[in-house]
Amino acid sequence: YFNKALSFSKTRDGLISDPKALQLVAAALVGTENKVTEDALVYIKNAVELAPKNYDVLVSAGDVYLELNNAGEAANHYEKAEAIQPKNPKAFTRVAEIWLRVKNYETTLTDLNKALAIDSNYAPALKLMSELYYKSKKYEIAKYYYTKYLQNSEISLANRQRFVRILFNAKEYENALTDLKEIILIPNHDVFMYRMIGYSYYEVAEIKKDATMYPLGVSALEKFIATVPSDKIIASDYEYLGKHYSRIAGKDSLAVAYINKAIETDPSKVDLNKDAGQILYRLKRFDQSIVFYERYIANAPKVSINDYFLLGMTAYFGKQYPKADSAFAKVIGMKPNYADGYYWRGNVQANLDTQAKDTIGFSSYNTYISMAESNVEKNKKNLIVAYNYVATYYILHDNNKEAKVYLQKVLALDPTNKQATTYLKEVEKK
Repeated sequence: YFNKALSFSKTRDGLISDPKALQLVAAALVGTENKVTEDALVYIKNAVELAPKNYDVLVSAGDVYLELNNAGEAANHYEKAEAIQPKNPKAFTRVAEIWLRVKNYETTLTDLNKALAIDSNYAPALKLMSELYYKSKKYEIAKYYYTKYLQNSEISLANRQRFVRILFNAKEYENALTDLKEIILIPNHDVFMYRMIGYSYYEVAEIKKDATMYPLGVSALEKFIATVPSDKIIASDYEYLGKHYSRIAGKDSLAVAYINKAIETDPSKVDLNKDAGQILYRLKRFDQSIVFYERYIANAPKVSINDYFLLGMTAYFGKQYPKADSAFAKVIGMKPNYADGYYWRGNVQANLDTQAKDTIGFSSYNTYISMAESNVEKNKKNLIVAYNYVATYYILHDNNKEAKVYLQKVLALDPTNKQATTYLKEVEKK
């Protein structure tokens, strides 16, 4: 059909004399999925020779050179077109595309603003503006321009899939999920939509506290993983599967397995070690939980008080008291006025020194008491433990007078406390 179209303007010597026909064929040859750039270049060169000041010919010449990755020649032809029709937004948009390809975002914006100043509803410029802000990770602005682009263009499957990616990256998960559910019902949709559905179900479920969404997210991600080649599966796919399973009763082991797989796939995802540690802590598999917390602390760029506190709690309940003691010592070192740090270090030291021979546990509990007594009602439970320990310490060190003071403090908070009642009777006999 191209050959037939061109044949109508052939001269006796076999040359084609119609620049418009040459331009249309060249544009078509680079405007489809299976591009024929060599033939397109021959045709467009002929067209430029015949009509060097034709706007459409010059723009199509720029398009052909751009497909051949000759940005210099492409820009040269676009700029000639701009000079011929300065009120036409097409060439300005094409030049902006060149700048976007080389990541010169500032100049891209300048040329797109020129195009939109001419026609604020020019769809190709709106789409490219959205791409510019998408690449700049300014997803809210990208969404604004893509919404406007859709209002001024054909609503195709490709356009909808692009828009839903923008919504997802703008963290508009609920809107993205609504569109995704419709897109996957359309034939020939991109299989990667299932990845975004899986991710979106988790994010929306977390926001809305809707546990029914987690199994749906698992289903979408498992379908995605089963469909795509293995080299297309990324760490985040396993991460989200693990997070979904962590919210489904009885699936904690699967959650840890997938989170661990995500870490193996991408060791830079250091935060996942903490997620695995928390799940294992919930399962009371403290030895394994400690491993993940320690791995997190060893590799995280910045470790917080809470990170050491979680490690300390895990080690305490896992009866690894020296590790727990070191962790709570870190907590106290980072925040000396943190009362709970002293309380839990006191608990650890009470298990390390069951006969209260040393003053370490005694000192930690005393420091806790001095801080916690400002709000007795809030700290009542922990104060009872601390008072009882301090009283026991005094008894073991033959200071019944001081022991009695702390035992009475316990009974003031809990009159039925068996340990304090028993010890007070013994102390009063002496």
